Amino acid sequence: MEARRARGLGVVSALVLLGTAPMALSAAAPTSTNADFLHGEWTWHDPLMSVSISFLPNGRYDWDMKTEGIDFPYKGAYHLAGHSLTLDPDGGAPQVYHLQRDKDQIVLSGGVFPAPRTFTETAGSQAKVVAVQQKEEDNQKAAAAHEADVDAQWRARIQLAPSKSDWPHGAIGAIPADTKPGHRFAGATVFKTVQGYTRQSLIGNPSSGPAGHQTMYSSRWYFLPNGRFYTDHVTEQFGVALDPAHPGGTHLGTWGAYRIVPGGDVDTMHVETDAGEKLTLKLTHGRRDLVFRESVFTQVQAANDTLDRMLDSLK
Repeated sequence: MEARRARGLGVVSALVLLGTAPMALSAAAPTSTNADFLHGEWTWHDPLMSVSISFLPNGRYDWDMKTEGIDFPYKGAYHLAGHSLTLDPDGGAPQVYHLQRDKDQIVLSGGVFPAPRTFTETAGSQAKVVAVQQKEEDNQKAAAAHEADVDAQWRARIQLAPSKSDWPHGAIGAIPADTKPGHRFAGATVFKTVQGYTRQSLIGNPSSGPAGHQTMYSSRWYFLPNGRFYTDHVTEQFGVALDPAHPGGTHLGTWGAYRIVPGGDVDTMHVETDAGEKLTLKLTHGRRDLVFRESVFTQVQAANDTLDRMLDSLK
């Protein structure tokens, strides 16, 4: 799959997409017609199972199925057109049901139900789902405000400035000596200090390799204050004999020039490799994330902060 998606792309663009799965988007809430009667909680049960569906006025729903003491909750968007009810769970495949209304009951057939199920409306639940919706909206606003505050803090940390022509071009740590330091965009806006971005993908049992082994793809971007960048793509294999010529994996490094066009919440980055390949990337979330199509590279300090929080949560 990854190889097919990479065909027809330049070397760097193909490498940064390698091992990347398409991003799953949460279901949006479409507009339903004549669905006001659905707003509320509807329940069905038999001796072995119970299902509760709460339909919110904003086109979202909460589903909770219980069987043998185990809960299977999820959320999504719903859409009613005539007698056709579509439940589109977040991160899942849509299910289409035939809906028949009968006073304070609805009969659903199709979807996950092998036979029609009659759901009864819970008395007073319309006010309940309105309260649930208001709580969710308040939580979303609070989360968005917090995220905006964090983004602002990171934008203040990861600053931009005019490129520096006097930056040294010798080897620095993991960055080798620049092979073409004169290739730069004139008058470019760039990172004020050295910035690094990274991502990893672990692929198990690829068709091109032996069964039982895994391949790790790592990509690292280094951006210098002189408008030059170096990207290193590393391939490591586990479960196979170590290649003595490449004990740390196979590296493919590329030098090039970059410039940044500042935006409101999103900055646009233009890069051109020394071989002439041109790419357009985005800097998002306070410049914490570098995005190229489906590939997201995280600024190294932000990645370390996330790892620290994960480790703290395990204490």
